[in-house]
Amino acid sequence: MARKVDNDWLLHGKHPELSGHARPSRFGAVVWRAREQLQMLRDPDVIDGSPARAARATVIAIGTVAVAIGTASSHRMPRFDR
Repeated sequence: MARKVDNDWLLHGKHPELSGHARPSRFGAVVWRAREQLQMLRDPDVIDGSPARAARATVIAIGTVAVAIGTASSHRMPRFDR
């Protein structure tokens, strides 16, 4: 069955029982973005220097994750014929 499907996203959309993920796949990008932003905030080159620079980086990280959550929440997953 998997050989006839172009990618895993289509396979798991049509057959969700085959997916080992507990959350919908559209929120995978949100988790990835949040991890990336946390990694950026841990980098001393990004937050060292001044409190204003650290605050700016924090606001950018929060805004980026908020946009990712909004995008994932507002877009519906396509329905597949089962």
